[in-house]
Amino acid sequence: MRYPQVTSGRFLARPNRFIALVDVEGRETVCHVKNTGRCRELLTPGAKVILARAENPARKTAYDLVAVHKGALLINMDSQAPNRVAAAYLPSFTVPWRCLHHRNAEESKRLLSINSVVMFLFCRADLTCCMIL
Repeated sequence: MRYPQVTSGRFLARPNRFIALVDVEGRETVCHVKNTGRCRELLTPGAKVILARAENPARKTAYDLVAVHKGALLINMDSQAPNRVAAAYLPSFTVPWRCLHHRNAEESKRLLSINSVVMFLFCRADLTCCMIL
């Protein structure tokens, strides 16, 4: 997964679950956090973070906080990244399944809103279905 226009910074604080204060080149910058979980063990003062510049220049926050370094690991903080990776990767399998997500986006949205745990529903032509949770 690639993010356009990335830069690094140092985590300073998290005033609420949607934003973080990050030191970017010596300036305190308000960034959007792409994960609303607490993440206290990851977002510690001084932690090196990776930021992606927002695509919309009119947005209130110029950056999204997308990853954090924890020791030797780089941990993705974007809670939607696994869904995008799976949506791009799963249809490439040679198993004869169709991904409902790609076949009919409106039907997929309706299904996903019924049970937010279901990530993908694959159906073959004979309507044999497989859910990936």
